[in-house]
Amino acid sequence: LYWFFAREQGLALHDKVSILYVVKEWMFGNPYKEFLIRPSTALHRIDEYLRDARTLRNALDDHSSPLPPRLLCSTSSAPEARKCEMATICFELD
Repeated sequence: LYWFFAREQGLALHDKVSILYVVKEWMFGNPYKEFLIRPSTALHRIDEYLRDARTLRNALDDHSSPLPPRLLCSTSSAPEARKCEMATICFELD
């Protein structure tokens, strides 16, 4: 996603990205795990997020546009919503 946004801004980018995971707790051996990917071949994985972001932006700009559907929590009292920092804002938009 960061690679996509950087590309949209016109930045010069490499065709490979390194994602580095680090184990938080102490361990024997190597606490690092590196994954090399080619973002251009994985862009389809962010389509859903970009579609929802555009839908939300349209709804915020034009109040007659519908919000993206809520798939996890149907009410602000749902267990997932009670754990979510954005629930108040999310349910105020209705």
